[in-house]
Amino acid sequence: MSGASGTSWRVAPPALWARVETFVVLVLTLLLLFAYLTHRDSGPLQAIEGKTLDWRFQLRGPEPAGDAVAIVAIDDQTLARLGRWPFPRAWLARAVDALAADGARGIVFDLLLVGAGAGAALDPNDQQLRQAIAQAGNVIVPFAFVFDPDEANRTLLPNSIVQAAYSTVRKDVVDHVQLPEQPAGALVPLESFLTVARPAHVTVFVEPDRSLRFAHIAIGFGDAFYPSLPVEAVRLYLGLDRDDLALHLGAGLSLGERFVAADRDMALAINYAGPAGSYATRSLIDVANGDFPAGSFRDRLVLIGPQAAALGDQFDTPYAPMLSGVEVFANVIDNLLGRGFLLRSSQTEWFDLIAIALGGLIAILLGLLRRPALAFLATVAVVALWCVVNFYGFAAWQTWLNFSFPTLAFLLGATVVVGGHAMRENRLRAYAEHRGETLSRYVSPLAVSDLRGGHAMAERTQEAVILFVDLVGFTRASERMSPAETARLLRRFHGSVERAVQANRGVIDKFIGDAALAVFGVPERGGADAAHAVAAARTIAADVAEWNAGSDASGAPAVGCGVGIHSGPVSIGEVGGSEHAQITVTGDTVNVASRLEALTRDWRTSILISNAVMQAARQAGAGDVLEGFQELPLQSIRGREDPIAIWAWPAPAADGVSSEPWYLNLR
Repeated sequence: MSGASGTSWRVAPPALWARVETFVVLVLTLLLLFAYLTHRDSGPLQAIEGKTLDWRFQLRGPEPAGDAVAIVAIDDQTLARLGRWPFPRAWLARAVDALAADGARGIVFDLLLVGAGAGAALDPNDQQLRQAIAQAGNVIVPFAFVFDPDEANRTLLPNSIVQAAYSTVRKDVVDHVQLPEQPAGALVPLESFLTVARPAHVTVFVEPDRSLRFAHIAIGFGDAFYPSLPVEAVRLYLGLDRDDLALHLGAGLSLGERFVAADRDMALAINYAGPAGSYATRSLIDVANGDFPAGSFRDRLVLIGPQAAALGDQFDTPYAPMLSGVEVFANVIDNLLGRGFLLRSSQTEWFDLIAIALGGLIAILLGLLRRPALAFLATVAVVALWCVVNFYGFAAWQTWLNFSFPTLAFLLGATVVVGGHAMRENRLRAYAEHRGETLSRYVSPLAVSDLRGGHAMAERTQEAVILFVDLVGFTRASERMSPAETARLLRRFHGSVERAVQANRGVIDKFIGDAALAVFGVPERGGADAAHAVAAARTIAADVAEWNAGSDASGAPAVGCGVGIHSGPVSIGEVGGSEHAQITVTGDTVNVASRLEALTRDWRTSILISNAVMQAARQAGAGDVLEGFQELPLQSIRGREDPIAIWAWPAPAADGVSSEPWYLNLR
């Protein structure tokens, strides 16, 4: 449809829009499914997901920590007493002796006991520590894989560490494994310590936001896989042989009869118990001096590691922005011994994928809600429900369901559907307004509001003021004019009526040749409708009088006007046949206005209004537009039984026939 401005309007059918929106949502959902499978643990979405996990921890609150783990901390008190770092390892030897004597089931160092190069002689302090480790017989010493060759002190692992690799590695789901890259080398403790202790790696992988959320149970180096320090500590605590451990690549770890499920990169999501101090902790200086109650460490795994802020080795965790590495390992060991990790395995991946698909599907269903407010409330409700499901799975089942991808799938889909619906509504509204502007030139304004919305015209009855105006002398004048001149005269008259009516808040119902019908008080009534109608009539009469004032000079035929105004109930609806119809006002009020217009010739005046119009205009305080009106005797109206009171402007002569207006002889 092309408007007067030349703009071309093309509005696609709603069904086509819905199909396009559905297609876009499906494509976005498929892209998110692919991104989840390939980039779940990388990029900004992983950082967002990590933060939502932290919020779940904080909302759940701390939980009781297991009592199988204790910590001997190299804390600020120890550094203050010993005066420097690193302090002599004889103090570590004294702590090992004290723990062994108190009945510790295992002693685990979270310290890299590196020193001079291979073959160098041990100093007395190291010799004392080696002897204490050998006598205890249940000590684990760590080594660390590094990925920068310049940081390594060995690029080939010594035989004592090679023998500590997993003896059983099953590759039944190896196609789905996403293991970390191979290290470039390792930081290895002194060989003298390795020969009397059990080695295990302490390498951890920190998230981009410096948070530590995962414990890797195995790292591949060469053709072998090596257990982490927590895994080796639990093996020691449970008294398992090395053959009792089985690594299932892409699935998890068997610890004797127990199986611990891991995700695709062999990582375990740490279930933190709480903030710093959640596990029983004593200062190393106190333990080395024997200053602790007997039995404090009996049958426990005891971790020896730094806690002082000056020593670094601290990580962001859900309950503490800076938690020491030794406390992180305490949480991991506690998880392995029974508190359990967060479940994040192939089963939860399937649930996440289904949730992503459902997010897209529910977004498509939002298109059924036509009201934007309902769509918004539904969006909030769906996100809130997913929050509840997500947190319940975390708190009740220790399950880490992915929050970010399903939420993003739903919100992106909802944006497409709801946003598309809003855009479509705006375009349809603009089209309707454009169509209404076009229709208003050819269709009664009484019907345009209905037609704009695509609705059929509903017949209704209401109070209104009707103005009927006729161009007096038009027939005689048209005999003396060409058709083009006649058309110009009609356009001039119609333009004058339109301007006068619209300026006074009325609407043109129709033009009928040299006559016009206008309505005041639609679609809604106002208190001054009658006054507006009278003002419009006086403006039209003044315009016609002005034309005639210049007609003598131009030689144009003179014309006059007659106006009748009445108020009352009218019916607004469709009239006509089955093939041609129009929207108009009908009823006795319209008939009376028409009869009053015809009576202007008998009374030789320009405007006749009913007493109902006069009283309504007076109540509106419109005395100025009523100035000059004179009440006439009761008049009988053709077709009506009861006469009505009417008022005339300008006032006719006293005899009713003298001073006859010039236009009465025109017809």
